[in-house]
Parts: sequence; structure tokens; C-alpha cells
Amino acid sequence: MSKAGYEVHILNSVYSKVLLIEDLALLGNYNIGIEHISDLTKKDLWSFFDRLCKKVGNLLIKYFGFETQFALGYAPLRYIDVCKKINANLYICHQELPVFLGGKLLRLGYNVAFDLEDWHSEDLPVRNRYNRAVRLLRSAENIALNHGAFCTVTSIAMAKQLAEVYSSKVPQVIYNTFNLNLKTLGLKKEFNEPIRLVWFSLNIGHGRGLEEFINILAHITTTVELHLIGAVTDDYKQEITGRVPSLHKIFFHEMVKADMLDEKLSSFDIGLATELKTPLNRNCTITNKFFQYIQNGLPIIATNTLGNLEILKQYQVGLLIDFEQENHILLNKFLNDLPALKKMRENAISAAKFYNWENQQHLFLELIKKNIQIK
Repeated sequence: MSKAGYEVHILNSVYSKVLLIEDLALLGNYNIGIEHISDLTKKDLWSFFDRLCKKVGNLLIKYFGFETQFALGYAPLRYIDVCKKINANLYICHQELPVFLGGKLLRLGYNVAFDLEDWHSEDLPVRNRYNRAVRLLRSAENIALNHGAFCTVTSIAMAKQLAEVYSSKVPQVIYNTFNLNLKTLGLKKEFNEPIRLVWFSLNIGHGRGLEEFINILAHITTTVELHLIGAVTDDYKQEITGRVPSLHKIFFHEMVKADMLDEKLSSFDIGLATELKTPLNRNCTITNKFFQYIQNGLPIIATNTLGNLEILKQYQVGLLIDFEQENHILLNKFLNDLPALKKMRENAISAAKFYNWENQQHLFLELIKKNIQIK
């Protein structure tokens, strides 16, 4: 947006100094303003007050079923005050609390759009929603989809599901892609022996399909290396390591900076997109790791979620597995079929030339152009 000539101002909350430094580095070359509404890395009265309000909001849901905006995030009142002062031509709301606050801004007469990267009311299993403001989130999603200037989502599958649930028009799909990295994409590589599988996220833990995938490895006769990138607790590291059969090896890597991730991923052979089908958000979305893999020419082993199927139907970039079925025969064949792996690497490179931010940004900028209000 900044490169297209728009004046951009970001309002956010700070949870990590490390992530803040990375964010500021990304913004360093652009004329983009950023204001921290709540900074939880500080030990001051404001951060104490913000944490206290969030804690009270969670407890009100847990023990009384009473939902407030304070359960959705930090400093909601200050966000609204700052938004009023900015008096923007267009507000774009992203993540739980901003999506809820976007509804308030709409009622105040402001021009508001929404970016639903996740289906927030459906992003946790039912058993884990004891302090989740689900009713508020559903109300916010309904307002976003039916009254926002526009609404973007991460997959066609999610767009159709949301439109059906909220009786809205189908939101615009903007894939969560990255800039095309011709350096890593064009690398001439041979597959390693043993095959090196990679999975990454900010955090390594339960509910990501890792345990289910390792269960399959127990029946795989071809030796592989499983590489996990991200922060991990000692307890989970010990648990997951104990699950890996002795034929295979598991390695843990610290998360790398965003500008180094392509180089890191390109050193591996196959990417893992092991999303579960529950909660519903995970079934419908396409995670950024999927696009990061193909941006680096990696074939993918992917679970058959609606989101993953959406890409694999268009480009044969890997193998679909189903955790509810036996997969070891297909997976053994896949890992030993070098010509097929090479073909899927070529397909991944072709897919990357379509699923990249250079292409997606044009759709996004067209939405901005159509919906911005000049005062």
C-alpha cells in the first residue's frame, strides 16, 4: 500500500521485543507509521492495567459466561480513541480484537474493511473455549462479512464456508503468500539421503498434526530425518522425541528471522503441512507454511484439509494423506519415487510463480482503490 502511494499507519500491541525488532526492520525502508497501543514488554502501569483487564475478561467468561471486549485483547478503549484521532479514509481490521472494534467503528460512521486471516470463532476445539468470547467473535464476523467495505480471507474454502454460515456475499480471497525469491527457487538441488522433511511454526506443540504424522513414521521403512523449526518446551521436545522410531532421526531448530527463512527451508527436501481437520478454521485455511514451501521449490506432504486440497487440485505439488486412514504404503512409495519427487519439485516451482505476493497484491490494491473514501 505504501509503495502504491497510500499513507499507511499501523496500530498494534507488542508481546515480544524480538518480534518487534523484526517488524520494525520490515518497515524500515517504507514510509509507514506504527503506534503501539499496548506494550506488554514494558513493566509499567499501562501494561499492568492491560493485563489485569484481559485477565478479568477471561475470568468473567470462565465463571459467569459473560463476554466483554477485554477478553479479546489488550487496550480496546485506547484503540478506539486513537482510531478516531487518525480519522482515516479506510480502516482495515485484522485479528480478533480489531475485528470486533471494526464493528464499533462502522457504527460510528467510519469506512472499515476486514482481513479475516483466521476464522476466529472456530479456531479452538470446543473443549478449549472456556475463556473464549465466541459469541462476540461470531457477532463481529457477521458484521465484518455483511457490513464491511470489503472482507478478505485466506482460501476459497473458507470464503464459501463463511458466506454460507453468515448468509453474506462471498469474501475476496487473498492468499497468504510471499514475495517470489528467485535465488532460492532457482537453486539446482538433488534430494538428500536420507530424505530431510521439514515443518516450521513460531511454536512447536500439540494440535499441529505432528504426533499423528510420527505415528505414520512407525510404519515407514525408508529412513527419514524430521526437522522441526520453532520454539519448543523441554517437556514437548522430550515427548515428541520419544515417539520417533529408532529408524528415523528428529532435529530441532530455533526459529530464524523472516529474511533468512527461505535460505533455511531450501536446504530441506520435503515440507510438511500436517494441519488437522478440527477446529474448522484449520480445515478451511491454507497456512503460510504451505506457500513458503512452494516458494522454495519443496514438494509437500499435506493432510487432506479443504484448504490444502484447494492448492493440490490445481498443482500436483505433493502427497495428500488422511490421518483417519492408513497412509504408510502411499508414503513409502512417495519417498522412494525419485522421478515423481523431481516432477513435484518442478510443479512447486510452477505453483510459486502463481501463488506469490507480486500477483496477490494487485487484487488487494484493487480492493483498496474501489473502497477508499476520499474526504
